Amino acid sequence: MGTFVKEIIAFLVFALPLVFLYLSGRKKGDEKAVSSKSNTIKYAVIMAFVFAVLSVPVYFHSAESYVFYTKQDASVKIAFKHSGKRVVDCDERDVIKKEGERYRQSLKEASRAKMSIEKLSGCPRERHPVVVAVHIDGVKVLDKAYAPTGFKKDLASYISEEFLTAPGVHRISATLTDSGKTTEPDYSLDQTVEIKPAEIKLIRFEDTQNKLVLE
Repeated sequence: MGTFVKEIIAFLVFALPLVFLYLSGRKKGDEKAVSSKSNTIKYAVIMAFVFAVLSVPVYFHSAESYVFYTKQDASVKIAFKHSGKRVVDCDERDVIKKEGERYRQSLKEASRAKMSIEKLSGCPRERHPVVVAVHIDGVKVLDKAYAPTGFKKDLASYISEEFLTAPGVHRISATLTDSGKTTEPDYSLDQTVEIKPAEIKLIRFEDTQNKLVLE
């Protein structure tokens, strides 16, 4: 971001005087523009100098990185995407199979048949929110429901949070519910780990193993 700000400042330093010069010449008549050309150039130079002086602190300040925590801190981060289960349990493949069988039977009996498009798209696509809870040393630091994305609420939920903690040994537990149940979570994690200064421990959902992991 610092490099980008510097480039913008450099562009403005050279562009603004030219814009000022162009507008000044356009507003005045040709004769006035010629007679006051030296004044216009002088004002443009002064303007460029003032802007350059004012931009110096911004230029150097933009190069400084903003750090939210010190190198002595550690953190636990949770970041992944996960799709909740369908709100209405509907097997699309089963619906398509049954409609195909009905279509073939009707075609055999009446030599003509019509397939119902409505039935093929009859499965509601909305998914449950993904509810995630995290405890560090028995203290709850997160308990939140992440809504599914998509116009029909049928896409994945995105989870991204970070919690600062002191370096050392910590017990980290996390639960995930994607089925709408309120009695017990669908997935759980409970581990005791050592976190070093400036280290980040990541909680994520491993799709290939179908479980929460801490690494």
